[in-house]
Amino acid sequence: NNGGSWRRYIALEARHGGARRARDVAEAAVQACPGEPAVHAKCARLELLLGHEGRAFAVLARGLAAFDSDAAAQEWLVDQVRVYRDALRRRTLAGRLRSCCRAVMPSRRPRGYERLQTV
Repeated sequence: NNGGSWRRYIALEARHGGARRARDVAEAAVQACPGEPAVHAKCARLELLLGHEGRAFAVLARGLAAFDSDAAAQEWLVDQVRVYRDALRRRTLAGRLRSCCRAVMPSRRPRGYERLQTV
């Protein structure tokens, strides 16, 4: 599965190689596997992960154009990007809410702390 190898390579570069390197690999992946919707989805998700929603939608638009005669592939591609975007938004919102609550709420002592004090 050539597309799977490219997707793993993109993920590796996103974690360890930085944004520029990951984008270069993503572009090479799209050129190497133009008929693989999962590669297009991975490239769009990479841009979302990097915080560039506009670029992600541009990548998605190119992917949709590549599969203009395959409605199922287009629908799958849009769903993959939408679900990932929503997951990132929930994760960042939850993290912000937790940090805000920590600042406002007094810290609770660990369970069993009172028992330890009485011994």
